[in-house]
Amino acid sequence: MNKDSIVPANIKDPKYRDYFEHLLEIIDKQNKEISVKNQLFQIQNLNFHRELVDLSGELLSLLWSDQYNSIRIIIKKQQGQIGEVLYSGGIGNNNETYAYLDDQVEEQLGEPGILYISDTSKIHSIKFVPGNNFPKTILGISIEEANEIHGFVWFACENQKNFSKHESDSLFSLIGAGSAAIKNCIKWNENTKELSFRNAVLDRIDFPIVIFSRNDLVFSNISAKRSFNQVLENYSERQPFLKSIWKLPGENKKMISLNNRDYEVAIIEDNLISTEKTKGAIFTDVTLFKKRQEYLSVILNSISQGLRSTLNLILGSVKMLPLIGEINDHQKEYIKGIQLKAEESLNATEDLLEIERIVEGEGLKLENELLKTIIDNSISLVSHLAKQKHISLENAIPNSEESIYLDKVLFTQMLANIFEFAIGQTNLNGKISIEANKDSFNWKFLIKDNSNGLSQVEVDKLNSLDHLTEIPQTLRLARKIINFHGGTFGFQSDLGKGNTYAIEMPN
Repeated sequence: MNKDSIVPANIKDPKYRDYFEHLLEIIDKQNKEISVKNQLFQIQNLNFHRELVDLSGELLSLLWSDQYNSIRIIIKKQQGQIGEVLYSGGIGNNNETYAYLDDQVEEQLGEPGILYISDTSKIHSIKFVPGNNFPKTILGISIEEANEIHGFVWFACENQKNFSKHESDSLFSLIGAGSAAIKNCIKWNENTKELSFRNAVLDRIDFPIVIFSRNDLVFSNISAKRSFNQVLENYSERQPFLKSIWKLPGENKKMISLNNRDYEVAIIEDNLISTEKTKGAIFTDVTLFKKRQEYLSVILNSISQGLRSTLNLILGSVKMLPLIGEINDHQKEYIKGIQLKAEESLNATEDLLEIERIVEGEGLKLENELLKTIIDNSISLVSHLAKQKHISLENAIPNSEESIYLDKVLFTQMLANIFEFAIGQTNLNGKISIEANKDSFNWKFLIKDNSNGLSQVEVDKLNSLDHLTEIPQTLRLARKIINFHGGTFGFQSDLGKGNTYAIEMPN
């Protein structure tokens, strides 16, 4: 741009022409500086969806555009004394050939500030590589926005260039603003990577998960999109849906219906950002489970009604027998035994088939029970089988007030099943006993018979979880009841001496 285009032609006096020329140059310089600042802060206010290298490149072009000189920018993430280089690059003809000076310039800079070397030939601490270009002047500016982010920018002037204080201060101010932009860009990139990883993990979970604020949806995983696509995509439907689950308390799971399905919802509350509260909701589809509950309820009611009717018929018939004719004392004893067993079976049926205990929770009615009483009851259930083989059933539990926390009906049935299996193994005139002891954590029960024992192959089969269908039904049901209580079952055998049935139950 020549002087005549800057100063009007009607100004003839050279003194005034020089003055106006100087004035217009200052104004032009200030306008350029303002323009650069505006562009810089415009970049800084973006959401930084670009990569760090793109942002650094744009900052370089804004800070310096002199084709005769070069500029470099180095950004590091500090880790102790050794920094991880996040970006290194620059612009200008000799930008790459000056890269070997980066560490030296950084070392000269030290703390954040300005390093100005007007004539590098006089500075012995700067080591140049023979045969490589070297800058005549260096202006270095060190930046440090926080402990974790550090960087520096330096200008290598290939032709002699003396920086005025105004120029160096302006550059320091611009680069300081640029460092804030870079810091935000790095933070955004790291947060984006972290968020992308979390999203990828949540997308693999086969439960609908949504993260939302009071006003709108923040994130939904693939399962949520698949289950609630219409609701989440439509703003008019999404907002009422989010407001309804926003009101759900975070302590307990709640039930909601959506798209003709039933969901159990768990709410997680957290303040991810100090100014905005967010919540997470995890949905468990319980539609099929509820249908199974309803079906189970119908089946159990049917079975229960049939068993009650049959047992009541037996009881009614037994009570009518004395009215039919004379019966002797021996017959009365048998009738009394039948009546007692039928009443016990009816009570057990009422308890065992109670809908709530099977449909809800684990199906256990846990209560504190007298241990000796439970074992006596289980022995009474199989005493008729033992009498047929003249086998004695011995309860070796002392007659005390020792109690145990369990489901009385199921535990009694479990012991009776093991006794029944042991009776089948034991020879005529044999013996079966049960003993128990406890420690700080478990009750340990040992049921022993004096049968001929079983082979190791049969023992392994009874202890294995891979051959449950080959195990006798009595033991299979007993093992399930033990597992319901959180216990374990083990079978041991000594050929020619007998079997041992070991049960451990949590105390």
